[in-house]
This record gives sequence, C-alpha cells and structure tokens, in this order.
Amino acid sequence: MNRIAQSGSRRANRIFLALPLALLLGLSTAGSSAAVATGSSTSRSTIASPRAPRLAQGPDFNGDGFADFAVGVYGEAIDGHADAGAVNVLYGSASGLQSTGIGGPDDQFWTENDIIGSDGAENGDHFGASVEAGDYNGDGLADLAIGIRAEGVGSAVAAGAAAVLYGSSPSGLIAEGSQFWSQNSVGVKDSAEAGDHMGSSMAGRDFNGDGFEDLAIGTDFEAIGTLQKAGSVTVLYGSPIGLQAGGPQGPDDQFWSQNSTGVKDQSEDGDRFGRELTSGDYNSDGFADVGINADFENVGGVNHAGSVNLLYGSATGLQATGTGGPEDQFWSEKTRGMETGGAQPDDRFGTSVASADFNSDGYDDLANGVRLKDVGAAVDAGALSIIYGSATGLQNNGHGGPNDQFITQDDLVGDPEGSENDDWFGYSTSVGDFNGDGVADLTAGARFEDVGTVVDAGTVDILFGTPVTGLSTSGSQYWNQDSTGILDQAETSDELGVWDAGADFNADGAADLGVAAWLEDVGSAVDAGAANVIYGSPTGLTSGGNQFWSQNSSGMAGDGAETEDQFGFVVGAS
Repeated sequence: MNRIAQSGSRRANRIFLALPLALLLGLSTAGSSAAVATGSSTSRSTIASPRAPRLAQGPDFNGDGFADFAVGVYGEAIDGHADAGAVNVLYGSASGLQSTGIGGPDDQFWTENDIIGSDGAENGDHFGASVEAGDYNGDGLADLAIGIRAEGVGSAVAAGAAAVLYGSSPSGLIAEGSQFWSQNSVGVKDSAEAGDHMGSSMAGRDFNGDGFEDLAIGTDFEAIGTLQKAGSVTVLYGSPIGLQAGGPQGPDDQFWSQNSTGVKDQSEDGDRFGRELTSGDYNSDGFADVGINADFENVGGVNHAGSVNLLYGSATGLQATGTGGPEDQFWSEKTRGMETGGAQPDDRFGTSVASADFNSDGYDDLANGVRLKDVGAAVDAGALSIIYGSATGLQNNGHGGPNDQFITQDDLVGDPEGSENDDWFGYSTSVGDFNGDGVADLTAGARFEDVGTVVDAGTVDILFGTPVTGLSTSGSQYWNQDSTGILDQAETSDELGVWDAGADFNADGAADLGVAAWLEDVGSAVDAGAANVIYGSPTGLTSGGNQFWSQNSSGMAGDGAETEDQFGFVVGAS
C-alpha cells in the first residue's frame, strides 16, 4: 500500500513507513456472497465474472490451485544501485509455501531489469513499494502489479510508475508481455511530475463488470493545481490484451482526485488522497467499488483526523455522481453516528483499509485502521473502525446492515496486553477465512507493540467474522514471534505486523497468514527483513507447520539477506 519513509515523533526518533493500503496483492481482499477471498493495505473483493472468476483462496499465478505469495524487498540493491528494490514470489503447494520447486515452481526474484519498456534498476527506485494481484487479461491466471514509487520518468525525479507481470501455466509469472506504466505512458491521463510517487498503493477488481479485472494506482504526492501532496488515483482497465489506457479494447483510463466531479470534499495541501487503497463490492451489484484513503485529511478543523472516499463501480467503470451506481461517499470519524468517540488530532482514520464480507450477508464491508487513536489514557494506542455494506452501499446506524463497530485491543478477549501507549494497533489490516467457516476474518497489526520487555517487537490480532453480526471480539487470537510454537523470537524493533496478507497456500480450505517483520535482523544483516507464515485450521490459525522466510532461506532466489534490504516491506496475496 504507499510505502514512504518519513520521520515522526516516537514518531521522532525512528524511520517510519507510510505503508500503501492496500495490501501487497491483497491485504485488502474481500469476499462475495458466493465465496470468501482470503488475501489491504495494505487492501479486495471477489467479483464473480463470466470470464475470469477469482479463486477464493488468493492469487494463483501458475494455475495449480494453490495460492502464491509476493514479498516486496524495498531496499534491495541491484547491480550496485542502492534501494533499487525487488520482489520475491513464493509458490504454494500441498505442503504450503515452498521455494525449491517441490510441489510447485521455484521461488522467483524480480527486479525492474526484467520489465519490458522500463529503464531498468536505478538508485532509489523502490521497485516493490506496493503489490497487487488480479487477472487483467481474463485468462484465468492471476497477474502481479508492482509499484515503483520513486521511479524517475524522463526528467521527472521520483514521479513513480507501475509494472505488470502476467501469469502463465505451469511456470507462474513471466517477463514476456510485461508492462511498464507511468503518467507519461500513451493514453494515460495527467502527466509524470517530480515527486508524484505513482505506485505508492494499488488495489483492483472488476470495476465495470466486463470480466477483466482493473487496477487503481495511488499517486499520493500528486499536486492538484497549486495544492501540494493532495493526491490522486489512476485507474487502468483490463482487456483481452491486459491493462490498457485510452480505450483500445476496454474503457478509457481514469484520473481521480478530490476535485473530480462528484467526489465529496475537496483537494487540499497534504491530504495524500490515495495513500492506501482497497476494493470490494459494498452494494453487491456485481461491480467492484474502490475505497481511497486520505489519512492526513483535516476534518472539521481537526488536523490529520483522516478520511476515506468510496467510488462505486458501474457498467462504465468507477463513477462518483450516481450514474449507474451509488454516489461517492466520504467517511470520517465525524460522519454522523460513527462509533469512534469522535475525531481527535492525528488519529489518522483510514491508515490501513481492507474489504471483505465479515457478516456473510453478501455485501462487502470496510475495515479502517485508526493507528494513532488514543484509547483512554493510552496515547497512540490505535483502533479499528468497521463499516458494513448494504444494498445501498456502506452504511452505519444499522440502515440496511449492522451498525458500525469501533474496536480496540481492550475489547479483544484473546489479547493479553490491551491498549498501550504507541502500539499503533490497526497500522495494517488484511482479510482471510482463517478457520474455513465461509465467513471472512480480519487481521490487525500493531507494529510497535512491546512483547514483554522487548520494545517494538510487533504483534498481530485476528478477529473472526460471524454471520449476521459481523466481527466478534470474543475468541480473537493474538500472535507474536514469542507465541508458542512460532519460529524465531521477538526482538527489539522487528516490527512484526507492519504488513500481512491472508491466502490459502496449501489449499486446505482455511486461509493462512503471511506476516512481515520487515526490520528483522537475519544473521549479521541488520534490518534484512523476514516473514512468518502461520497456517489456518478449523479452529483458526495454529502454530503447527509455521514457516519463517528470509532471503537466506533454502532455495530462495536473489543474492541473500543483506543489511537494510527490508524483505517484507509489503507482503501480499489478494
């Protein structure tokens, strides 16, 4: 979802990520009435189409029935180019994720050098800043979109771009036919400008119901007129030839900002509209919709309270004016009836966004992380806000669906710690059916949670969905690297839970969870990064058979774990 390094105050003495929502391939995955998608920032709905129905268990790049897993390596050096970035792809099998071709293809290591039409790996490109999966050419195989948020385009430094690798059977992702997109690409609206950071976030599904999945790309530093870092979203539509702009075999591409006709609120300096994205079918009309955060939005005079805009799909694609679908919606903690206790400065509502059907009523719902929410006396403890779908779209106060929910760690029976200063609960969110009961569940990462005396080790909570009523706070699960049976151990500043994604890697009917510890030290390689994979079961996630992956794992492609590679900057399976 948008991965921008920035400094803050406890916030002030560390390097932070403004993660892209939407989830690598699908931290934001969602379920339709027919199936639960198990993989947003990150950040996605299962839209059944006559041409290319999405598998419920996550992206399958090689068509073998097992979900696959992509990991962004934000700080990877390529051919001497510092921070050029890379993406590792692990393939699923009957025994889960594997890297050596036993039961599936070998692990893959992708860089910008592999992308047709790009200028190759360069210093500071950050290839792998975001990832998203979708079937853009309707061949039944998932494809992988990769954000390159600091790519220079012509003379425009850090304008940003996106690459697309297409799936094939049985080998998986291939370089042949790959695409490179920027705002200077033929047919794409607007133009590449210095510091835009296109590719900070991505989310997709079939917005116009033509059977080809589409891709929304966040450009959160986009200037709108004289307004700096106001933010925008570019939408490329799928077709038989894959993603396209200008409408040669599909709809024309779109350019959205808060100044677009029909979009509620307006563009303002520093909003960063599009920093995180998610998609789902919130009114179950068969057209996917998109949620766009602006978590730096000032709301009613409250600084950086945060907001989320909803654009609804239609036969002509995303629209904001009620033409063929509901009008655009604008959600914040000041929306009438919201169960959040009101907006406070720097709450950052919409820090992370994820979509799925948590109450099995056939309408996708929206989970919002509120990462800096104060909970009682606990400053910046963090919280979740859940808004439920209905026939008219997202609603609260029970108008056609359940009332919205406001959830903190104090509410979770399975969380032994509760809300504490600087936990940042809700920094990441993702979805999956971890107990295989047909109802989507939600994960919430607390990247700065202390584990015992280990500072900023990071944790993840799992909330289980229930028919009719939605997410339940009873029976929740709490995981960290010191949990019984989990490989490795909690260490200072690992920041487990900075990003996670759910998908069914072993195709047993229960989603599994890949959770990143992006600042994990691997041997002597400081901040090399790693990811734990915890497997699902009828009782939810269980430590049995869990895996610990780094670039030093057996069979992993690439040049091994190195200092500040940040393997796991994003992870995804949507």
